[in-house]
Amino acid sequence: MLSIKLFGIQTPEYIAIRNELQYLLENGGYDFELEEVSDVQTMVDQDIESIPFVKINGTASLAYKEFDNTHLFIEAIHLTLLTFTKAYTMKKLLVPVDFSPASERALQYALHWAAHFGSSLEVVNVYMPPVDPQYGSIIGINDLEKIQGDKVKQLDDLVEKWKGKIALPDSSSVNSKCLIGFPAEEIMRYAKDFDLIIIGATGEKSVLEKWMGSVSMAIAQKSNTPVLLVPENSAFKPIHQIAYAFSPDSDKSAFLTLAKHLSGSFGALIHLVHVLDKNHEEPPQSTRELLTEYFAHHEIQFDHVHADSVASGLERYLGNHPIDLLIMVAHKRPFWEKWFHPSVTKQMSFKPKIPILVYHNQED
Repeated sequence: MLSIKLFGIQTPEYIAIRNELQYLLENGGYDFELEEVSDVQTMVDQDIESIPFVKINGTASLAYKEFDNTHLFIEAIHLTLLTFTKAYTMKKLLVPVDFSPASERALQYALHWAAHFGSSLEVVNVYMPPVDPQYGSIIGINDLEKIQGDKVKQLDDLVEKWKGKIALPDSSSVNSKCLIGFPAEEIMRYAKDFDLIIIGATGEKSVLEKWMGSVSMAIAQKSNTPVLLVPENSAFKPIHQIAYAFSPDSDKSAFLTLAKHLSGSFGALIHLVHVLDKNHEEPPQSTRELLTEYFAHHEIQFDHVHADSVASGLERYLGNHPIDLLIMVAHKRPFWEKWFHPSVTKQMSFKPKIPILVYHNQED
């Protein structure tokens, strides 16, 4: 747990800082304890020379006077908090399959990620019990047991087909499991203990692929676990360039940590891309400086795109740059809906050309 102390007295300036800090902590996924300190003698005893002042875990200190701007002060606190964030891991990967070509491609991709990160991999198939059309009820127990047995064999055969084609380190394991339920809901429930869901994204070619696409998007929009959407025609290749579609107002600490982890693991350049419409300005220079400091020892470049929508801006950017992976993140529901409006979804997720890593915090 992070221990954060905010020193100061109840001035309008202090109250604004406290409110923004509280919002940052509550919406950034932190486990924290915030203590307000207004006693003058306590400040003297702890060598506080100016207020407002923040201490994090008793080691990191930030004085407001060094910034003289509430927004810049909160940004500095945010970047400092990231240094205390637990390193992201890719130890447990979950791959839902429905035996379509798209989900089979996702399984191949996931095996390559498991090999790269030394991860354990669990392959799941979620299905609904068939309904007897004559009576409108679920079929009998004997028929259900046969269906379950057939599903287990089909899944085991699929896993064995690909597991032997990709060399895995000793630290990796591959397991399979069949589950009964509504696919999207069951996958999200089951994924709570996993670090990443890797799932196929499809074009609108058949009823089955439409179904899998709708499940993929439901999971991407609602899952608390990061989701990697893999296009049906996307073969695994080393990731050299990552586009991070960021907004200064919506980035969560966990996902910045994930982007940093992926960049370091693959040795990839990170493109920090901000899409600007007529209502938004470029991020201030201070934001760039703080992100540059956070991504020290990683190769990054800042880019902005002027466009009428996030989808059109990203589509144009991806068309002009050799990007291997797109990362998208938002923690405000209206902001997420702006990015994944149904018309945007059709462009960016049902017909993607590169894998898209998305995150949505269901509590926001």
